[in-house]
Amino acid sequence: MKNPIRKAIEDAMDRNDITVKDIAKRKIMTAPTYYAKVKNPERFRLDDIWRLDSLLHFTEEEFKAIRERKYR
Repeated sequence: MKNPIRKAIEDAMDRNDITVKDIAKRKIMTAPTYYAKVKNPERFRLDDIWRLDSLLHFTEEEFKAIRERKYR
């Protein structure tokens, strides 16, 4: 099963047609940093999530999943 943080971020990226290149272009985080954190999602800090939300616009369900570490 995929990590809930990773799944929520990937779902939001798919929904908004956002790529890692877009995240880097908006200076939210560099591509290598993004990939390192996706590989180990527990490394995402709250400020990372807020910066990603400024581009991805997480749904309430995705925020809840990130917070509770549960996502379907």
